[in-house]
Amino acid sequence: MKLFTVVAPLAAAFAALACAPVCAQTCPFAPGPGQNNVPVIFWAHYMPQAPLSVMHVETDVVPLVTQDGNAEKQAQRTMEAALDSGINGFQMLGCAPDEYFEAAKQIKAQSGRVFYIAPEWCDQDADPVKNANLIADFAVKHADDPCIARVNGAQVHFFYGGVKWAAGDGLAKARQVFKDRGVKVLLNPTISCFDRLALERNDLAQHKPWPALEAPHVGNGDWLKSLGWDGATDFGVNLRTDVALALNERLKERADSFTFYPDIWPGYDCSNREFYAIHCRIQGLTSLRDGLRLWTGLGYKQMSFITWNDMNETMLMPSSRNVYGYAEMIRYCHQLAENGQSPFDAPKFVVAYQPEALLGDQAFFQCDILPEHNTVSSDYVVSFRLDDQNGRTVTTLSSRATTGSENDDPFLELRMDTTPLAGKTEVLVPYVTVRQFGHESGEMRTLYSNLRLAPIRLRYNNVRFLRPMVIALDRVAPDETVALSVKPAAGRTASVSASANGPEPLKRLILAESQLSAGSFRADDTLAGVPAGQIRQFVRIDIGAKTRCRLAVDGGVIDERYTPYWTMDACRTVGPAASMDYDSQQNWGASWNVFRITGCPNTKIVLTLDVKGTPQTIATSLADVLAGNVRRTIQVGGKPVEVSLIATTGTNEANIDYPLPASGAYQRTVPLSPYAEQVRVYHAYALTASGKVAYSLPVVLDSASKAPAKNGVVAPGERIPAPVVETQGAFDDFVDDSAEESRNPYGTSDLRSVDLPVGDIPYYRLALDEGEGVAINDAAVGHQYGYGRIEGPFEWLPSGWRGGCVKLSPPALIRIRSTSWPYGAVTVSARVRTPGGTSGGGASILSIGPFKATFEAGKVTVAQRFTMLSASGAVALSPGWNHVAFVYDLSRLRVYVNGKLAASSETGTPVLQRTHWGPEIRIAQVAGQRALLDGGIDQIEVIGCALDGASVSALYAKGQWKGD
Repeated sequence: MKLFTVVAPLAAAFAALACAPVCAQTCPFAPGPGQNNVPVIFWAHYMPQAPLSVMHVETDVVPLVTQDGNAEKQAQRTMEAALDSGINGFQMLGCAPDEYFEAAKQIKAQSGRVFYIAPEWCDQDADPVKNANLIADFAVKHADDPCIARVNGAQVHFFYGGVKWAAGDGLAKARQVFKDRGVKVLLNPTISCFDRLALERNDLAQHKPWPALEAPHVGNGDWLKSLGWDGATDFGVNLRTDVALALNERLKERADSFTFYPDIWPGYDCSNREFYAIHCRIQGLTSLRDGLRLWTGLGYKQMSFITWNDMNETMLMPSSRNVYGYAEMIRYCHQLAENGQSPFDAPKFVVAYQPEALLGDQAFFQCDILPEHNTVSSDYVVSFRLDDQNGRTVTTLSSRATTGSENDDPFLELRMDTTPLAGKTEVLVPYVTVRQFGHESGEMRTLYSNLRLAPIRLRYNNVRFLRPMVIALDRVAPDETVALSVKPAAGRTASVSASANGPEPLKRLILAESQLSAGSFRADDTLAGVPAGQIRQFVRIDIGAKTRCRLAVDGGVIDERYTPYWTMDACRTVGPAASMDYDSQQNWGASWNVFRITGCPNTKIVLTLDVKGTPQTIATSLADVLAGNVRRTIQVGGKPVEVSLIATTGTNEANIDYPLPASGAYQRTVPLSPYAEQVRVYHAYALTASGKVAYSLPVVLDSASKAPAKNGVVAPGERIPAPVVETQGAFDDFVDDSAEESRNPYGTSDLRSVDLPVGDIPYYRLALDEGEGVAINDAAVGHQYGYGRIEGPFEWLPSGWRGGCVKLSPPALIRIRSTSWPYGAVTVSARVRTPGGTSGGGASILSIGPFKATFEAGKVTVAQRFTMLSASGAVALSPGWNHVAFVYDLSRLRVYVNGKLAASSETGTPVLQRTHWGPEIRIAQVAGQRALLDGGIDQIEVIGCALDGASVSALYAKGQWKGD
């Protein structure tokens, strides 16, 4: 097994920053341009709608900040958590509610700490006078607020997005309004990739970095000289050091009249939406650490963090994937910017690693050692022991670092090649040990010994969670403090149990798959808490229109209703109750509500919708919901509206404190989605009353039946050959900041073939049997494989190739959740319909993911978008349903029609696509020609490996790769 060790001392990181020396112990860094008379403020773009991750659907992160109390108390708690994280200012995106100002006043009165607030105006129209008066109104209203950020008495205001009213003489008109009304404000827009404008490289588009081997080009400064703003924040990516130095020199020209707020990009855009963009490599801790040290080293006292989407998603607030790790790093650098000193009385250790690792890659393990004030010069040895799910040690990685100054935070990175683990284990359990050696005495002490952390899921050809776990070790409870176990049982649902046995009560006890919460355990989730013969289930009700609703149950009770909202009092209704009245939509069009229901399988569920004064009723049972999602289409204002009831996991409940005693055993039922992966890896973790986290050992569940599969090509226990690219790098190494495509420096010599269990192969099937609505494969589980949505004109048909099907009419398409698509080798299978043969001529285009096939009379031409591969060959389509299969094996592209090879490419360079794009499925016409395909499509399968010809023929004959 290949092991790699990288040690990155601070001296190397600061080699290019000789122009900004670090003053020892008592004095701060020399101020950067325009930073002389400003306080140290680490700003966060902040949406008050999403401080505690209660806004997004099926969130994949659990905040560790409690959420009870009124809006002002929640704002205060959020600000206090931010202050503890080194963030002491919010750029309030879109709105600045009064409770935030009140919360800041309370914090100052209670602790003396100042939390700064600045408006971040957005979505303003083109009228400069109107908008200037709105800005002036705000400035007057908050003239005496001590938390408003000011420079020389002028309030600091920010802007997000294009500022239409500033064009031409707009700024001059606005400034005249401010003068007439006697207000002083400083105007700072957020500009994508500010460095390219300031250094006059506006030919480089957003997300496109400076060419790797090209020195920064510095022009004559026309853009900065003509700038009418008081400053600007960036919204680009972390800058290359030489580009940052060049920008710093340019900014010195305007130091007295212009303030630049550099941006720090700590992570991916990773909200749980259909499209998932990766344009910035974060390399665990590396990008955040490099950005912080770069700009503090250059003397910048104020900078902003790209956090506008969700504080938790961008990892600046403590959460289940950021267990105070980033917080400690930011807090450390914040105080360095203030006085050059460490804020800690004892050294801190922050570790980072991937929660999921792609087989063929290197898994990385990092540690940032944050020294204490007046540090004792020491050596540290950090070791990671990795066990499999059976407790057998796979390997141990270890490295040594030295620190001699409180300004010096040694950084370690260790890497492990995962290729030898293919097919041998599903999960790794990391244990970390830290030892300290005194320089003078030579004595050794163990600071942490085999501290167990969250497990690492090993995956082939697809990962679902790319953001690293970032954990402050002093926040992890030792294994003996809280012991947890998870014992799922196979079936359509999993019976999951967990136990706690520690010295202190728990705030929460949570079931998780990788970084996806599967819900919290509550005090009544015991065998005694559920009446005999009953079950407790979460049901998500999704309604595509705003209407008043009533949910009623007969033979059970509603325990609670949850919907996304920014305050807990508005997002929860607590029972028990036989019925609940609610609005289907209340938060920016969010259309779902989750109900916790206790009842029997035959418990009746009746949903009544008041559609413009006319009630419409949908009646079903808990058993029907568990058997598959219940869909109906109703008419609202002459338009069809989809209504669905789906068994789910109650993911969002994990955002809420459900306290438990120090010891106890709990059990709950979790539905196993038919669209999700076959092999699941669960673990549990607990948040203790004192704010520490304890992790259980993982449990692997294979939900596949052991009986022979009906209709399937492969058997459940079968092992099949799969190609792997041995990349010699981590996932991030190949992400391209500038494009949807990845860096692909691979050759055919990097390919390996491994035998994998069928359950390890990424797979999803679109049966297209829904019959109603626009949602495809909606199992109400965040980041589920294969979730899709139809856009444009379409028609559900009762008779397809098997069961129902859908007919797409141009420009209709099916948009698939981007995390579904495999990264490398893949087979795509689909049934498409033609009204006749090819004798009469005509042409159609079939696009599925990266494959685009053009069918003409007697010919097919196929291309794969991420490669230079294309193939053409003769083909004859039959009247009715035809089977099409695209196969990419990392070196060749093959196309099969009705089980026979129709075209094949030459050997190409392996492409292992790393950056998500939005995969689509569509059938298009060719201009001026009659359609060969009538738009009917059915039974789409995406298989994350390359099938051989015999398997494709069997797929054509049997109907599907995995059986029912």
